[in-house]
Amino acid sequence: FPAGILYLFHLLLLFGIPAAWFAPGLVPSLGIALGLKCAVDLLFLVQTGRALGIPAPLRYFPLLEAVYIPYVVVFSLFGAMKKFEWKTGMSL
Repeated sequence: FPAGILYLFHLLLLFGIPAAWFAPGLVPSLGIALGLKCAVDLLFLVQTGRALGIPAPLRYFPLLEAVYIPYVVVFSLFGAMKKFEWKTGMSL
């Protein structure tokens, strides 16, 4: 259930950002949603780096955030359409 909500969130961001060109009223809502997403991701990245004792690669953060939204949408969809089989013979 939470994965579906996250997928829907990324899907709305992916299609909402280009749609904001034609519907400027979407810009504040998208800005808040994207800002909160980036803040949570950045906090997670910094805390994980600190816990592992490695510095977070912050210079790549904006690029990775831009790539991550379409990545989640496309590969989640492909993953849901294909049956996977683990080495143990278990299938998902």
